Amino acid sequence: MKKSNGIGAKTRALIRELIIGECIHSAPPPDSVIRSLIDAGRLLTLKKGETLMYEGDYNPHYYIILSGVMRKWHWDMDVEVTSAFGEAGTQILSYSCYYAAQPSTETIEACTNCRLMMVDKEDFDNLLNSSYAFALFNFQMAACDLYFHEKKRATYVGNAKERYMALLKNRKEIVKAVSQKVLASYLGITPQYLSSLRREMARE
Repeated sequence: MKKSNGIGAKTRALIRELIIGECIHSAPPPDSVIRSLIDAGRLLTLKKGETLMYEGDYNPHYYIILSGVMRKWHWDMDVEVTSAFGEAGTQILSYSCYYAAQPSTETIEACTNCRLMMVDKEDFDNLLNSSYAFALFNFQMAACDLYFHEKKRATYVGNAKERYMALLKNRKEIVKAVSQKVLASYLGITPQYLSSLRREMARE
């Protein structure tokens, strides 16, 4: 993992665009709020397969993905379960670590080479305490996160084929970017079954 404190004009413009793009059903935060967040941040890169945090780690910091695809996963007995994917614009915060000061319940790793911005918890809290607009923005992002969890439960239903077809329709870029093993762990099937399912669909 490589870190850098320098955030140039081009990257700052990208971060602003990504933050605004995440405000689907709410007004974007003022530019002053976005500038304050970027000023507190630093850049880091992850190579494909590198881990941002392991299940059991304590990492209360804030992240936003600038490029690449990441995933959250955990062990269910001896089965690897992928619970979520993140792309450019996705904001990452372990609520167990940040809110409850408890270890992370999931592992977060890079499915591709990734670039992120990180803000330390202390700096993040200072922004929350000093800016009503920043606090409101984060409330809206928390509500957005809950909304997408509800939407996911309503979208990825049915048998394995129906769930895979929904993934192709709604997250085609994820299907292209991640391995068959990871896709299978998200769909709740084995890689072998997913391979068979793909062959069946190719013949249709």
